[in-house]
Amino acid sequence: MRSRMLTGEHAARVPSLMLVVLAVAASFGYAAQQEGSAVPGLRLSHTIGCGDCAGPESLSVLDIALREDGGVIVLNEFDPFVRVFDLAGELALTVGREGQGPGELQLPGVLYLDAGGLFRVLDAGGMRFVGYTAAGEPADVVRYPMGSGLVPIDSAFDPRRGGITIVGFRPAPVSIPTVATLPLDGSAVTVHLSGRELPGIQPGDLPRPTEFAVAVGPNGELAIGNGVRYRIGVYDIEGNLLWEHGRDLPRPAKSGEELEEERRRSRRAPDPYKPHFSAKALQLDDRGRLWVLTEHGGATETAFDLFDLEAGYLGTLTLPTELYRRIPAFEVRNGRLAAVAFDETGNTIVTVWELIER
Repeated sequence: MRSRMLTGEHAARVPSLMLVVLAVAASFGYAAQQEGSAVPGLRLSHTIGCGDCAGPESLSVLDIALREDGGVIVLNEFDPFVRVFDLAGELALTVGREGQGPGELQLPGVLYLDAGGLFRVLDAGGMRFVGYTAAGEPADVVRYPMGSGLVPIDSAFDPRRGGITIVGFRPAPVSIPTVATLPLDGSAVTVHLSGRELPGIQPGDLPRPTEFAVAVGPNGELAIGNGVRYRIGVYDIEGNLLWEHGRDLPRPAKSGEELEEERRRSRRAPDPYKPHFSAKALQLDDRGRLWVLTEHGGATETAFDLFDLEAGYLGTLTLPTELYRRIPAFEVRNGRLAAVAFDETGNTIVTVWELIER
């Protein structure tokens, strides 16, 4: 999974079928399936990454974020952990070396933008959130509140609650999914929902934390998704259930290769079906639409379902690439969609799209 940023001479010599497909999409705009005028079209802006080169800028993406100026911040699996690309897709700076000092990281997992231009990385190795300025200088470090015992799986910046709202779990005695807010002032954790309080749970279910996702609305609404049952609960700032949405679809089947890999990793018989979506699958855009990265796109397309927080399902939009399934990574902000994808050789690229509102 090694690739390097696509610039200048590299761009001219990459004979990539995917880039041809993306170029066609860029010329005409692309939305393979649209249902209703509230679902936008897409036009490719640029890509980051190429399939036939390797080097210090190689990407193995954990998470991404879109800056206010249109640039892309990439959280990488390897040192240096954070790379910032400008609007043209050029590498602007790298931060977040491995270590325990100022601005250094040990086990990064989630990236998100904070207020005032800061961006933060959830560093599970140091049990903390590490902040950086827009210029990449180390800012503050917020440690998990002592005694919380929560291991975050998904998170979203939550200014109305004064912290980061997560889906996580306590590893002992059993891994019970929990939605809680970790305050940035170091005060006590606020638990919102846990276990069978989560949306869509039915008798006999054994929910796994990785099957839940969270997004935060502009007025403090919490959107909490159950990927196995395809149910999304929307809660107000006080924790009251406002609406529950979902889709009644069959779960997508796993491939033979996926089933064989599960058999090698576990003694338990594998579930032959995928969840409809997993952790990190929910994002709210500037218009208040909830985007759900689903597993329904097949081998060559990726399907996003769009919801209005109150009215429910709006329609489906597809991308002509397969997003990185192991750790889905995308963000919608300021009229753009940034999404991690594979090229046809299996190398990682980041595609940046402009939204075409109808």
